[in-house]
Amino acid sequence: MKKSLAVVLAALAFTVLSSRASFADTAIEAAALRTVVILENIAQIASDQKANCDGMGTSLNQLADSTATERAQLAAVLATATPAEKKALDAKYAARIHTAQQQLMDGMKVCGSNPRVIAAMQKFGSLPK
Repeated sequence: MKKSLAVVLAALAFTVLSSRASFADTAIEAAALRTVVILENIAQIASDQKANCDGMGTSLNQLADSTATERAQLAAVLATATPAEKKALDAKYAARIHTAQQQLMDGMKVCGSNPRVIAAMQKFGSLPK
């Protein structure tokens, strides 16, 4: 579970890092920011619900379902990034991503084996279905 979670976090971070270095394309900048916010929402749920693993799973599943189309659209926008653009976003969002990753990992240490949490993480693409 920890290895799979690290893979999804890296994928989300990569998506965030896929924005224009000059940020001339405000759609890419907005997509990067929104991706970070979604990651932070996932992490907040994991942190807030770690004493209630079923609740965490339910909340994560709701977030996964409600953002599925948006996440696909964000990934498509961010896929056009150049290496320089990715580097610029890394500098801009690295601290926020790191904080979210730590929160998420803390919650997953407690609830990562819960079937509802596993189902949600599969929806986010962190675990094979």
